[in-house]
Amino acid sequence: MCLSTRIKVTIGMLLSIVFLVACSGLSQNPSDHNIVDHHTKWKEDINYLSKHLQANHKNMYHTITKEDYNKEKDTLIAELPQLTEMEKIIRLKGLVARIGDGHTAVYVNTPIHVFPFKIMTFEDGVYIINASEAYKNLIGAKIKQIGHLPVEDILVLLSNMVSKDNVVQQKSHATDYLLIAEYLQAYGIIDHVNQADMIFQTIEGEDITVSIESTMDLDKLQWASIGKTYKAIRDLLYLKNTAEPYWFAYLPKDKTIYFQYNQCFSLENDPIDAFIQRLIKFMDEHQVDTFVIDMRHNSGGNSTLIEPLITKLATDKAINQLGKLYVVIGKRTFSSAVLNVLTIQDKTEAILIGKPTGGRPNHYGEVKQFTLPHLGYEVTYSTKYFTYSQHDTDAIYPDIEVTYTFDDFIHGIDPVLQIILEQ
Repeated sequence: MCLSTRIKVTIGMLLSIVFLVACSGLSQNPSDHNIVDHHTKWKEDINYLSKHLQANHKNMYHTITKEDYNKEKDTLIAELPQLTEMEKIIRLKGLVARIGDGHTAVYVNTPIHVFPFKIMTFEDGVYIINASEAYKNLIGAKIKQIGHLPVEDILVLLSNMVSKDNVVQQKSHATDYLLIAEYLQAYGIIDHVNQADMIFQTIEGEDITVSIESTMDLDKLQWASIGKTYKAIRDLLYLKNTAEPYWFAYLPKDKTIYFQYNQCFSLENDPIDAFIQRLIKFMDEHQVDTFVIDMRHNSGGNSTLIEPLITKLATDKAINQLGKLYVVIGKRTFSSAVLNVLTIQDKTEAILIGKPTGGRPNHYGEVKQFTLPHLGYEVTYSTKYFTYSQHDTDAIYPDIEVTYTFDDFIHGIDPVLQIILEQ
């Protein structure tokens, strides 16, 4: 073969190699040339999360030391190959929860199986309030055991995932995970996400075991409610209009205004400043012996929105008296709602009634967020620390603490209003 021929062959081979390499590149994601396996993605996101929080959180190590956090983080990364996807999620949420800040948390949007109940927690246990039509005979029953564990033990395990300001919030939000099958399976509580055996105590006091099937679409189910059987529940003011950020009612027999403030938020179609002016006008035009602000469902928002009403109450000599103004607090009272309670407490003679708050008086807040680059999970974190109280307690405690029982509930008794109206 002559020299010119060899050169032509060599050039042709090089062009072929270049062409093959270029074509092979077309099958790759052009935005991710460095293909990494799933465990590596998790490792990178855990490190990304930790570095981002360390750089931007107001004080990431106020509860857990840097050494302990890094030790837990490194252990999690080392064990990633042995963990299921849901176990990884649980461990990640638990790691962030160890920071000890109710505003700093990981939010995961992944398909899940849920057992078809809606529940409420009382002093005497967790009860089914609504159920799908297939299980409507269980409405009013107490859940005693799911799979292999009693409910009380399950809630202790689930609470490890809860980002919290205090133990009240931790226990309260653990129930949010109680019916999610993937979490229960990951903890070894149930064997399969599609079904679980549960033990219930019926209203008649009988213990029964029922096999419950989960669903991935609660919205497609037909629901039955406890209110159809126990109609007195419909009269419970504290459970009415809870999806509305604010509303009020007048109880003419008791000359009482009941104002439910569920979210520190202003509606576009009914701005809160206009609402407050209507409420103040109503106060001025009616005899009002007692004013109740119910904030037991309020998880926060903009703390400044209610200030005009607080000013009105503080300067109203007829209402701002001991025994005439009450603020209802509870386990879901959190963040800006806690700040509102503190302001009312400082400026008025209000009596606090209910249960301890789920938020601390002095707490981390001013929330920002970021997204994990590989997993896509949202992470929120605090950028400021608010000091509003000289007493750095773990919660705001009521002057009058109440007990919520299932028996009161089905008979339409709100222990809070019962005590207030009997004063």
